[in-house]
Amino acid sequence: MPEADRNEVATDEYPERPDSLTAETVGAFVASFEETYIQNAALAGGQNVTYIETYTDDVNVTAHGDTYVVRLTSYTNGNYRDTGGETPIEVHWDGAPEPVTYLVTEERILRGEGDLTTDRLRHQPTVACF
Repeated sequence: MPEADRNEVATDEYPERPDSLTAETVGAFVASFEETYIQNAALAGGQNVTYIETYTDDVNVTAHGDTYVVRLTSYTNGNYRDTGGETPIEVHWDGAPEPVTYLVTEERILRGEGDLTTDRLRHQPTVACF
């Protein structure tokens, strides 16, 4: 696994879509998008997140005409402050590797958790429009 840098504990801007969609540009874009997506989702989850790191591995891109299917593994680790007890404590979590599949078109990105077929992926939620 690659060594991950610690992220600032703040929502992040999503990366810009590449001007030209190729297997190489889409793979790098989706890996960066996934890292931002997970960080922003964790911070929106209502917990007092004090540290988070997300990174991706095993990025595999398949072109289907002008549509791309991207399969990757996402890892997230972090801390949050639990203030529910008498004494606040820092709780650490180590996320398990999570397979994620994206469908990228000229107009939008769909994201599904798991190693999904293209047909199942088409029914997943749109996470960005261009």
